[in-house]
Amino acid sequence: MRSEPAAEFSTARCADALGIDAVALVRDFRRVTGVSPMRFRCALRMDLAKRLLVETGGAVTDVAFTCGYSSVGTFVRSFSLMVGMPPSAFRDAARSGMPGIATFLSTTPFKGRCVCGTIPDPQPSRPMVVATGLFKTAVPAGLPIAGQILLNGGRFVLPCPSEAPVLHLLGFAVPAEASLWRVSASQEIHVFSKEIHGLRRRPVTVVEPRWRRLTQADPPVVAALPALLDRVAKLQSERSAAAAQHV
Repeated sequence: MRSEPAAEFSTARCADALGIDAVALVRDFRRVTGVSPMRFRCALRMDLAKRLLVETGGAVTDVAFTCGYSSVGTFVRSFSLMVGMPPSAFRDAARSGMPGIATFLSTTPFKGRCVCGTIPDPQPSRPMVVATGLFKTAVPAGLPIAGQILLNGGRFVLPCPSEAPVLHLLGFAVPAEASLWRVSASQEIHVFSKEIHGLRRRPVTVVEPRWRRLTQADPPVVAALPALLDRVAKLQSERSAAAAQHV
């Protein structure tokens, strides 16, 4: 998958080649990576698309075909959902040099429940941008339910919906001089992941993340985190106005 993300992939054919049952393949793949084979492949394709959009001048149609999509419409919908913005907007924003360190929040109404903890400094010898968020799946794609971006770690508090039975706390750290637009498989990336259960039973869930190096079994970071800046500014403005009216 990593060597040829645009190539056709069949779970059944892969299972036959390995001499195992297809159901067992999906089960074991999910156990190792946290997601299904098809979800993993889709994340790899989106990661390739992000690189092509930033580093080449090819049209969106060309990028879609290069990444293995026969339908431009399907590609645009998948990219928008997983990255958080349409391909053309992603290319324009990434090339504009929009800064990337900010706090990002969702508009989901919360009822006092939260996930909190302390993120250790991933690499004390150099400035590192640290991002963490609550996602519905183990792939850091699209807009998180709630999240935070810090410099060299620290305390985090993420509100979560009371009806969520299971969420995934995902995080990564990259050198501060790196571009958050192109977070991908790199030896300089540190990651953590934690599947959180029992959210309905506890008003506060404390999690203490532990960093590890990114491996080939980790899905790439697909979400375009800097693209959330405009959304954050708007949310903060709306909430400040609402608070002022309440007072």
